[in-house]
Amino acid sequence: MFCVLLQMRVCESNLRESMPTLVDLHAPFQTCAKGRGIFIADEVQVGFGRVGSHFWAFQLQGEDFVPDIVTMGKPIGNGHPMSCVVTTREVAEAFVSSGMEYFNTFGGNPVSCAIGMAVLDVIEKEDLQGNALRVGRHLTHLLQKQKEKHPLVGDIRGRGLFSGVELVKDRLKLTPATAEAQEVIYRLKEQYILLSADGPHRNVLKFKPPMCFSTEDADMVVEKIDQILTELEEALGMKLHNTSNVENESIKRELPTDEHGHQCHGGFAHDRVSTQGVPQRTKRLRT
Repeated sequence: MFCVLLQMRVCESNLRESMPTLVDLHAPFQTCAKGRGIFIADEVQVGFGRVGSHFWAFQLQGEDFVPDIVTMGKPIGNGHPMSCVVTTREVAEAFVSSGMEYFNTFGGNPVSCAIGMAVLDVIEKEDLQGNALRVGRHLTHLLQKQKEKHPLVGDIRGRGLFSGVELVKDRLKLTPATAEAQEVIYRLKEQYILLSADGPHRNVLKFKPPMCFSTEDADMVVEKIDQILTELEEALGMKLHNTSNVENESIKRELPTDEHGHQCHGGFAHDRVSTQGVPQRTKRLRT
């Protein structure tokens, strides 16, 4: 018996060569389904509609992909400290029968439960999942334009309102621009815009804005980033060469395809949404 813990990050920070494809995750999932292991999906950062096309990021793997355990946290309380674990009856009963005890003084308290239900109501009534899809596409489009303009931008990846901008000193060698990424973050902070760095080399600008993030917000943020990158590149003496030739020569920058032949972006099929672009929702259950 083994456990597969999948942090559903939709690869906004991972290096291209380490990104899981749709096929890669089904192999361990099928092994777990045969009773040989437990599959855990961590939805703390990307759950509750943030990826836009789906309510849960694990749904990007297909309708037949159902984890044994799903963990969720921060977004469920919208600032109120909350977390939640959903699992099958079989797993829950196995935990109880093991003799291990779990106790939480505030677990299931009515105030937190009321807050969690209110957050779900707002997500549904204000169509925040749909907003993540629409604004996320707009943000990705703006960031792709920055890639065409700035040699420091090596890659753009992610889904919905969860994306990353990888900064590199050389697109062919993929040399991480760690110091430059930190400079962008510091200068944005001076303008009251908060981003963080992620990835093994801390050279990926991580976008995870509030779900109410608007196209106007996206325009403003990307405009600021454009100005900062321009100034940094001028100071570094960087110029944009023929990036199409560079990217064609770089095997590391080849995008995988899914079973339908659609090009993947960030490890998953990019901007391919079922039901004619309408976000897939998860049925709301009240118990």
